[in-house]
Amino acid sequence: MNTSEFAGREALANSVYEIPESEYTRRLGDRQRQLAGIRALHRRLWTYLILAALAGTVVTWAALSSPLVSILWILLPAVVALSIVQSLTRNARLHARVQRIVSFYEIGLGRLGNKWQGRGIGGANFRPESHPYASDLDLFGAGSLFELLCTARTGIGRAMVANWLIKPAECGEVIERQLAIAELRDKLDLREDWASTEGSALEQTGDLVRDWASAPIIAFPAYTRVLAFFLPICLIGVSIAAGFGEIGRASCRERV
Repeated sequence: MNTSEFAGREALANSVYEIPESEYTRRLGDRQRQLAGIRALHRRLWTYLILAALAGTVVTWAALSSPLVSILWILLPAVVALSIVQSLTRNARLHARVQRIVSFYEIGLGRLGNKWQGRGIGGANFRPESHPYASDLDLFGAGSLFELLCTARTGIGRAMVANWLIKPAECGEVIERQLAIAELRDKLDLREDWASTEGSALEQTGDLVRDWASAPIIAFPAYTRVLAFFLPICLIGVSIAAGFGEIGRASCRERV
């Protein structure tokens, strides 16, 4: 792809969100209002849970004090309390998810407003011991270029960003990266979903992908290809024979 085609795609992507600060601010405000609603619901749920516990205590006392009240009435507040606990759990997970999205936009606005130092990942562990320009240009560490650029959520992604910073790329590869950035630039919903994912799940997934990619190639014997081709055919043949009752009749003839 030549430079003119890339410029056309970049112009198309820029037409979606001409002012990133305003879009980030709008989305941040929406999520902060959602977060406030989640917290208010959480407080109401805790109030309902306390009331259900008090109702359960009263019903238990009444059932033990009077034979006219069945002890089975305790099931009603118990079921209500269990339902409230489940709602609290779901609401807590939603709160954590929205909180991660709020942090995503706050850090993004910090980068746009030049207030990003110390709020990201410095990547000091990626600093090579001997490199011609890594230390001079402050590529890694607090307030470094890595902290400014890197928003990766997995160890693999951070290592890739670090590798891009310390190893120069060919012109064609640079254009491909810029095209990928232009393609993702206006997909804020996708980036928001990615930012809302729990970090531990991402790290586990990244470790599994890295282990899979670095695992040695498994070599199968040549005859396994022949078996892989003929075994399904044999299975189909056996299934068809069983469907027509040939196997059953053959076993009956052997018994006779």
